[in-house]
Amino acid sequence: MDEIGKKIGASKDNIDPWYKVSVKELSTLGAHLVLQHFNHSKFKMLTTLYPEIDWVPWKFENPPRNVGGDMKILKLAIGHTQEQLGVKAFDDWYRVSARQLKKIGTFRVIIQNGGLFLALKIVKPEYSWREEFFLKSVFPPKPSAEEEEKDDV
Repeated sequence: MDEIGKKIGASKDNIDPWYKVSVKELSTLGAHLVLQHFNHSKFKMLTTLYPEIDWVPWKFENPPRNVGGDMKILKLAIGHTQEQLGVKAFDDWYRVSARQLKKIGTFRVIIQNGGLFLALKIVKPEYSWREEFFLKSVFPPKPSAEEEEKDDV
């Protein structure tokens, strides 16, 4: 993969080309079998082959879909959100909207971890979070009645 990295202009000091290159382009450059091994997930491939790099899921042109439950990624997402939105006090989190999370790219990670309330309970347990104070848009969608019936079967 190092050779392909060189072809796209990536190096240990500059990993940005990895975020921008498409899976199709990687296949064309010779990574087809490696991508196939990782179910065509560039994120899985890169995090496995280069574990020493802190890959940031929301920087990928097509962010990975299943990053829920990964504590390292969740902590990165909360830290990034805090920095980007200028969250200084715990109470500032109550004013964070889904639109803001989408704009900075952390919405998917936070929603896949149960929404902002649960994510903060996990990452910042030292504070007594009040679920009712969070904006409703930062919670995962509730399942429809049909989906709930399917779960009961």
